[in-house]
This record gives sequence, structure tokens and C-alpha cells, in this order.
Amino acid sequence: MKPEHASDNKAGGAALRAVGFADDAAVIDLKGVSFGYDPAVPVIRSVTVGLRPGRVCALIGPNAAGKSTLLKLMLGQLEPGSGSVRLAGRSVSDCPTTPRAGLISYG
Repeated sequence: MKPEHASDNKAGGAALRAVGFADDAAVIDLKGVSFGYDPAVPVIRSVTVGLRPGRVCALIGPNAAGKSTLLKLMLGQLEPGSGSVRLAGRSVSDCPTTPRAGLISYG
């Protein structure tokens, strides 16, 4: 079975092309992201990763390791204390909710 690519996925590919996004570029790009609910106690420290369309990524770790916090940062539900989270080339917090929902899903 061949892996699915963003260009093969009609809805996902269309959403990416609608914002002028190349199929092989990172959809979600984190650079030096750090966050703490208490600024003196970081939960996430200097995370840098680019997630590309058509790829599967697993986020695993023990309880209270910051997995849900990292997802909330990627979704734009939390603002990083430092670093940047970009969605389709722009700040995730600047992307309106409806187009953002067309580009991001998780389960």
C-alpha cells in the first residue's frame, strides 16, 4: 500500500493549495518553542520540528510530559513563551479558526 500524500488527499491538498502552500513544505513548523503555565517552570523547552503533509507523526511520552501542551501550542490554543509556531507559513495565532480547522486534525 502506498502512503497517502497531501496531493492525494483531495480535502487536505485543496486546503493547502488554497493558502498557496507547497505539498512538500512543513504545514506546522515549530522553532525554538518553549512554554510554561508558570513562566518560571517550563513544561516545553526549545522544541524545533516541522510536520509535513502526507506523513504520520506520533507524539509519545509519560504522563505529564507536556504532550497535550505541545498539541495546544500547535493548534494555537496556547501562545508560546518563546519561539514560533507557524501554520502554512504564517503564525498559527494569525490563522482564522475555520481555515485552521481545514488544515489541522488530530485524534
